Amino acid sequence: MWSCPGNMDHIVQKEDDEDKVIEKQTKTRQTSINQNRTESLNNLKIQAKKIMEMSEKQFCQGNIGESVKVKIPDVDRARSDLRCVLGVIMSMKDNYYEIGTTEGKLQQLYSRNQFTVCKEKIIQIEDVSANSISLRKAARSFSNLGGQGYDRCTCTQGCKTNKCKCKKADRLCNSKCHASKSCANK
Repeated sequence: MWSCPGNMDHIVQKEDDEDKVIEKQTKTRQTSINQNRTESLNNLKIQAKKIMEMSEKQFCQGNIGESVKVKIPDVDRARSDLRCVLGVIMSMKDNYYEIGTTEGKLQQLYSRNQFTVCKEKIIQIEDVSANSISLRKAARSFSNLGGQGYDRCTCTQGCKTNKCKCKKADRLCNSKCHASKSCANK
């Protein structure tokens, strides 16, 4: 058998002790990390609960049949168009609302913070048509000018024929079309 000199046994023993200390430090760090993770998770749940309670206080639950206003995004409307589309709450699924307009049901479901409940009943559920439309399409149908931006003609002939964009669309020419030229479609 080989025997190590006494000095070597001491070195091996010292390395074993260092390994045990490192293992112990690693375990304590790991338990500390796990405790911090569970504490963070609990705090996040508490914070989420508080936010939900504040939201429920601020936005009371809408009832089926109530008239609502849904805000139209700026990119989906012209400057002179309405800022909101009027609708009615058709149904509610998991705190998401199905809203219908006189043009049809809106395709997406809305959370409570995406619309405002009106004081009066303006639209009835019976007034809603069965087809499904997007909010952009609903905004376009309620628009004064036909949707995003302004439609205008640049006619020089007096807007007498269907070559005129406005006349072809059964719309009267407006001040944006042509400045002081004569027009038969005003």
